[in-house]
Amino acid sequence: IQTMWLCAIRQDAQVIVETGTARGDSARIWAAVLALTGGKLWSIDVESPLERGSKWHEGFQRQYPQHTFVQGDSKTIPWELPIDILFLDSDHHYDHLSAELRHFAPWMKKGSTILVHDSAHEDGDAPEPYGSIGGHVVAAVQTFTHQYHLSWVHHWGRWGMAEIPITRPLT
Repeated sequence: IQTMWLCAIRQDAQVIVETGTARGDSARIWAAVLALTGGKLWSIDVESPLERGSKWHEGFQRQYPQHTFVQGDSKTIPWELPIDILFLDSDHHYDHLSAELRHFAPWMKKGSTILVHDSAHEDGDAPEPYGSIGGHVVAAVQTFTHQYHLSWVHHWGRWGMAEIPITRPLT
């Protein structure tokens, strides 16, 4: 939570995109900080909160009008706005996460940040060769940062968070 909050405040974030909305936990954090910066949040997920049986979205939209829920595949959903913070927390498998990173890369502006949740998650059910959800996340982040000549920081905390500062346009 601290990493998310600090990134948004430090960047005076105006556009945050999150993938993998689920119960709306991260959406609530982003909406609270965006109330301070005056920015807008887009939450993207293949299922609507109502399809998941979650009612968090019902009052949330009235309380945080700066939030927009978009139902669709985060790897292919049309996007055309520069992004200050991209928060990836949907399917953490290597192929899916790599596709998300490639899809949104052109919209990351210099000085923006990509945050990838669950970089230290030790779920043993993840397929080989990475052995854990965190292993998939770290491998995808390493591939992406190597391809674009970027560095990244691993915040351990609960489940872990990979932070990728964008130091130049990713074209």
